[in-house]
Amino acid sequence: MIFTFFINLGAVVVYTVIVNSMAEFQYNLNLEEEKKQLEIENLCFENMKKQMESTRRARHDLKHHMKAVHTMAENNECKKITEYIETYLEHVSLKKPLVYCTNFTLNALIVYYVQQAEAHKIKLKLNIELPEETNVKEADLTVLFGNLLENAIDACDEVQENKRYINLKIYKPNSDSIVFYIENGFNGSIKKKNQQFLTTKANGNGIGIESVKYVVHKYNGDVNIKTDENKFIVSGVLLQPLDATK
Repeated sequence: MIFTFFINLGAVVVYTVIVNSMAEFQYNLNLEEEKKQLEIENLCFENMKKQMESTRRARHDLKHHMKAVHTMAENNECKKITEYIETYLEHVSLKKPLVYCTNFTLNALIVYYVQQAEAHKIKLKLNIELPEETNVKEADLTVLFGNLLENAIDACDEVQENKRYINLKIYKPNSDSIVFYIENGFNGSIKKKNQQFLTTKANGNGIGIESVKYVVHKYNGDVNIKTDENKFIVSGVLLQPLDATK
């Protein structure tokens, strides 16, 4: 009886430790998710402020450009007008679209990471077909695709410039699901602990992929990760309707 008592007591202790560890991990994951969401939202907000300021300056300067073009037109200087307009278009930020999808939150996020990809000299290919309203909370969209894009950019920094690329596809095949696919350049180096991906960054904690999995599983979805020596692929689907989420 004493032996059985200690066996049961040990089982209870082990069970308690496991439950507490899982609760602590979930708590840390939620904190990290909230932190990441705030960071991304702040970055998007700052980016929007810069875009608004740039647009304001462009509108203010436009009247001066129009005066110059008007003067050339009065003097029938068609060639100068053409050259002037070509020079103007080379220096304004109108070549790149500011709208990649009709979902405001995701679009703001994509605009920011497009600029980050350009700064890191990464070729970015986007194919996003997402409506304004989805069955996924905006906060979850931010955490999911913010982590995916940030991880992809970090991975590209570890490879040669001519191998830096990110392909992102997001679409909604029906009313209750969202499918995503992201592929990026990769140096083939992976760090894992207990089947969890760890970051290769010196000051990182490797929780990005876990946050991705958390969001996907929150919507009864599935996520798959594939790698080889030169590419890293994450694909998945989110299924659960919004009114069933917590």
